[in-house]
Amino acid sequence: MSILVNITVLYKGFLTCYSLALINKGTFKAHLLNFKGEEEDTPPQDFTLYKEGRHWKNAAINQDLLDDIGYAAETAISNLAH
Repeated sequence: MSILVNITVLYKGFLTCYSLALINKGTFKAHLLNFKGEEEDTPPQDFTLYKEGRHWKNAAINQDLLDDIGYAAETAISNLAH
């Protein structure tokens, strides 16, 4: 079963929407759907993030953004299970 969730986080104070596909336990493929901020501040478009300990990782991506996306993904998937 493939799990796909859409999440919204704040990035530099602006609403940012991503579509996340669960690749395997603790690893997601993220795709930027919408960003309401300035074009020069646009966050990464497509990337993979994975959980390591209590943080989410990808060497090229802002750690705060990764943790916000990862936490939102965990919450969304948890809500699907109920």
